[in-house]
Amino acid sequence: MVEVTPFRAIRYDERKLGGDLSDLLAPPYDVLDPADKAALLSRSDRNIVAVDLPHLPPKSAGPPEVYEAAARRLQQWLAEGTLVREATAAVYPYHQIFEHEGRRYTRRMFIACVRLQPFSAGVVLPHEKTFGGPKEDRLALMKATGCQLSAIFGLYSDPADAVGSALASVTASAPRAVGTLDGVENRLWVIDQPQLVDQIVRLMAGRRIYIADGHHRYGTALMYRDWLASTPPCQGGEPVRFPPCRTCPPKF
Repeated sequence: MVEVTPFRAIRYDERKLGGDLSDLLAPPYDVLDPADKAALLSRSDRNIVAVDLPHLPPKSAGPPEVYEAAARRLQQWLAEGTLVREATAAVYPYHQIFEHEGRRYTRRMFIACVRLQPFSAGVVLPHEKTFGGPKEDRLALMKATGCQLSAIFGLYSDPADAVGSALASVTASAPRAVGTLDGVENRLWVIDQPQLVDQIVRLMAGRRIYIADGHHRYGTALMYRDWLASTPPCQGGEPVRFPPCRTCPPKF
């Protein structure tokens, strides 16, 4: 069944950037055209689209230099403090608040790592087919940056709202960062308390995840895992595994 783990995210430093990250947000990369990308970058040259969408359209792999440039930009943002890597592994509650037909809704989510398993295992389940070209684009970007830059949106069954109740102990407080894009308010929290993280991990154990959006990203992650497994062992002498080897320092 599904295995979830906390991770040390790379994210915008809300303390340096003032907490409101509206000008740095972008929709999923695969719904954007050149005009959309230009509009986002006109709001801020540090908008994540500058890294997450180096090649247009992202339906096939572009020239290597565009992915290399994205990786250099990511490293520059880390060096200058625009981006920071979390000091400890965490789980990240995330809410999207929006209105539809006069009613206000809150989509409650959390961001974490999930063990990669083939669809045939019946743990992470798809509902659509994928194509090679888009995965080649994402694979080139992952190889260049060493990062999964776009989250995969998954659904899981929790009739008793056990996971949501655990997360609510944190989301009742002020969010760590906020931002509004296309009329949707985004709120992010950070959970790094070991006991609460362990509780969330235990509550997720045994569930299935249904991919709502991100089939190509998940397929690319499987390809990236296999590519890593074919490379020489890490500094700790271990092949790629889950969770990542604790012996090796992070790439960023």
